[in-house]
Amino acid sequence: MAHLAVLSLSILGFRLLAITTSQGAFRYRRELFWLGWFLLLVALAVALGFWSLGLGLTLWLGYLSTGAGVVFLVRALGLPDAR
Repeated sequence: MAHLAVLSLSILGFRLLAITTSQGAFRYRRELFWLGWFLLLVALAVALGFWSLGLGLTLWLGYLSTGAGVVFLVRALGLPDAR
């Protein structure tokens, strides 16, 4: 269950970052930008809470890469997102 939590928090964080930084939207959605970063830090806290420092950090970095890849593929393929 912790794996799913870290992965979903990473995907949500990167989705918010992608939405707020595209096409100059940062100045209008500053709170969502910081919420995206906060979700990535929460994912780190969850990973470190369930596993030791070494394993938690390694899994968090792996799920960060997976989350960024999923968000990139959704946007690159032109699938509908929350814009």
